[in-house]
Amino acid sequence: MTSIANDKKKRESKMDNDSYLTFPFEMGTLKEIKIRKIISGDQISLTDDGKVVRELILAGIGLNQVQECATKFGVDFDNQTLTITTDIDHVKMAKDKILQTMLLLATR
Repeated sequence: MTSIANDKKKRESKMDNDSYLTFPFEMGTLKEIKIRKIISGDQISLTDDGKVVRELILAGIGLNQVQECATKFGVDFDNQTLTITTDIDHVKMAKDKILQTMLLLATR
């Protein structure tokens, strides 16, 4: 198999393992919240890819407030991105935590 074919197969495999959870919620230019789900073995990471944080900052929410709220719900806040990683059995709880973080900040 050629290098180009290998690269294409890796990209397709990555796309199969990445999907989005979408929730209706209007905030700034966002019409919905999209949380990317990244599967790696028996671990799943949920991330906003920085899109929600960007809107929060534009709405006047400070980075310290984002960090404080993320910490409260056990969500990682790094490089202006919200992320939570969990095992497959606890995805619903992780989803709830990252959504709670976003929605609490959006209503401040």
